Amino acid sequence: MIDFNRIPESLYEELVDLFGKDQAEKYINKVNYNISKIHRDLFLFKAFKSYKKNKWALIMIVLLIIGAIIFTFF
Repeated sequence: MIDFNRIPESLYEELVDLFGKDQAEKYINKVNYNISKIHRDLFLFKAFKSYKKNKWALIMIVLLIIGAIIFTFF
């Protein structure tokens, strides 16, 4: 059972949507309701998921930025 006095219900719902109820509850208990750790891990999970979808677009943006920096200085 999750103690909603220690964790916001919206954060719990987001974890349940991503991982399922059992996995979300196990994870919350594992990190001992540490909200900052939960937010950080959730951000990293979403970032890696986004990277997998848009890998080539992100690589092109980085290459364009590097090219602009090199062009500016030379």
